[in-house]
Amino acid sequence: MVTLRHPGPVEREHARLQRPTQGVLERTALVVVAHDRVESVRVCLSGVVALPESRRLAALAVSVDAPGAFEAIEAVARDVAPSARVWRHAYARRVAGKFGGTALARVSEHVFAAVEAGFSETGANWTIVLEDDLRVAGDFFRVFELGATARDAWCASAWNDNAARGGSWRPEAFQRTQYFPGLGWMVSRRVWAELRAVWPPAPTTGWDHWIRAASPARRGVCVFPEVPRVRHARTPRSVNVGAAQAIELERFEFWDAPPGTPSPLLPPEPRDVYDARLAQNVRDATTHLVVADIPADLPALSASLGLWPTDLRGDYRGLVVARRPFNQTVLVADDRRCDFLPSTLRRLLPAAARFIPAARAQSCDDACGGEHHLRCRDDLLPFADDCDVLKAHFPCEAGCGHQIGPDLPVYVDDPAQPTHRQCLLANRGGVRPTCAAKHQSTSRLCVCSPS
Repeated sequence: MVTLRHPGPVEREHARLQRPTQGVLERTALVVVAHDRVESVRVCLSGVVALPESRRLAALAVSVDAPGAFEAIEAVARDVAPSARVWRHAYARRVAGKFGGTALARVSEHVFAAVEAGFSETGANWTIVLEDDLRVAGDFFRVFELGATARDAWCASAWNDNAARGGSWRPEAFQRTQYFPGLGWMVSRRVWAELRAVWPPAPTTGWDHWIRAASPARRGVCVFPEVPRVRHARTPRSVNVGAAQAIELERFEFWDAPPGTPSPLLPPEPRDVYDARLAQNVRDATTHLVVADIPADLPALSASLGLWPTDLRGDYRGLVVARRPFNQTVLVADDRRCDFLPSTLRRLLPAAARFIPAARAQSCDDACGGEHHLRCRDDLLPFADDCDVLKAHFPCEAGCGHQIGPDLPVYVDDPAQPTHRQCLLANRGGVRPTCAAKHQSTSRLCVCSPS
């Protein structure tokens, strides 16, 4: 259920002071990332060019990585959007071994090439990335015009990972997150220069998961509308997702207003205003506040609130804002990470606890014991699941990446692994870590305490 509220005087004044950044679209390239689904490209591209704002773009392009579909997709582009460019991407294996040449490796390289071309081939200041299995809302471009006014945000996205259908989501509102949403997103030339420099050759669980684990991205924020301005169309051989996840994505809200409907979107609140409001909401006794043990409580939160079941997505400083029916707001706070919580509700790392790197293929039970005469506690291990913490104890020469498993977080010091020299973390999701777990190719970061 989408609830449309008329803006009050404060919101109207905020909108007056923070108009869309002038000339954003004129300095923006939009790149549709496609494989070989010709009809899907036609529908996606048709939706984009049907929006009058598309004519203001600095460039519109389709990037294709399936040689057998090059000519067919070029023909579709000529038919639907004659001014659109079509870029043929040829995959070049960056790593040897079993990961090189896999679908994940190919998608990662294609996204990299598409964003790179969005800047290098057009001279644009921003690039919007739109996978061909996404369909856009009538005010899709307003997300990015307004998102560019959030000067401290490193990206804007048209997607909300938590917008399950039936909630009282506000179509006029933006939220902030330190979890990269993807799925119709915009990045600036300046930020892309930072991302491209650390883009990993082996993102073994998905092309975008490493972005969520990397320190620069976690320290920064993305802005996104509460009601998504893209929806996922289930198609075979998706650039984004497999069949099971495609079904999951279809349960989300979408701003499906009739053509010509004025956009209700207001600019993102300045960070200090947004932070003060969230802090007040946490203190407010009438707010529904759930203090959660992450990742242990994720299955229950998914079942009761419709949150993502595998990790805490859409959070900002450890807090997720969820909307239930009948205008009910629920705040979900990660008790280890949410600094909006009072100390009485936070799960804090004991003063006597220590981070101790294990030897390769050693469990945390063994690393904490022995010469240290300490013990490992399962409930303390999530405190180590942070890129900056890992970098304080391991070289992490290839940066931080994402994985799943009970032994995380770890440093990969096995040259035979495609993730060699990466630090891998679970990003507060996946399998709950245990002290007994170990892997022959990695060294764990353990949290040890006297008791």
